[in-house]
Amino acid sequence: MSAHEIRYRELASMEASLNYVAASPERLRTYAFDPPAGTPQSNVVFEPHRVRIFDVRPLAPELDREGFALVKKATSVQDFSDEDAVRNVYCPEAEALLLDHTGAERVVIFDHTVRRRIAGAIDRTSGVPRQ
Repeated sequence: MSAHEIRYRELASMEASLNYVAASPERLRTYAFDPPAGTPQSNVVFEPHRVRIFDVRPLAPELDREGFALVKKATSVQDFSDEDAVRNVYCPEAEALLLDHTGAERVVIFDHTVRRRIAGAIDRTSGVPRQ
């Protein structure tokens, strides 16, 4: 076992079930509009897989060598279910962060998704710690 593998085993971690897209013999599609009559909105099938998720924050300085950076930055957004706050505050904050850390000349955030268990429903979970 390499020293790298040993270090990863020492990181805090948890096991979780993540949904992966199942293999399909046909081309995957999800209609963003009403599909043709008799056609399902999507033919994507998900398969749950148990995976270990590691807290890589202790390795942040080393990650940049791998083409990845972990940057800690506070946001002034208090409620991520508030679409206006996400669009008008968080997106500009993210653009500024990316400009500052990548040296890019321009950053354009063109979309965001507020994930909900039931589309269109209020989906609030209390007790989730903010980092």
